[in-house]
Amino acid sequence: MEEAPKNTSDATPDAHRGFVREMNRGFATVYGYGGAAVLAVTAAVVGVAATFDALGSPLTWIGAVVAFLLGLFVLRIFVSRKAHRMLDRMRQYCEVNEVTVDELRARYTGEGLYPYFESIFEVVERRQKLRNQQGSE
Repeated sequence: MEEAPKNTSDATPDAHRGFVREMNRGFATVYGYGGAAVLAVTAAVVGVAATFDALGSPLTWIGAVVAFLLGLFVLRIFVSRKAHRMLDRMRQYCEVNEVTVDELRARYTGEGLYPYFESIFEVVERRQKLRNQQGSE
């Protein structure tokens, strides 16, 4: 009688798909709500200008662009924090399920089914790269 493999990723290749789907959905939600909030703030600036009949003023459009850019900056902060929290949660999951984060990443990022799952790693790596560049200067 053969002994079952200890690594759960070897036993059933799709054993972690539910967790990956949940992580993908969670990160997609941050992008979705965040993007909607940025657009809503920008639309609010334009709406207030329309109320005061100031759509022809360049200051209105400068304000809308500034509001949009500030909203994107704040969204970037939220996305970065969420990515770090999700990566920590992923590490805990992997520890409990005896699989490494790299194995989980390699298994599910090449499919193209979970683009937000892939972007969790990209956001964290980009942030670390920026910190390393700032530290070397």
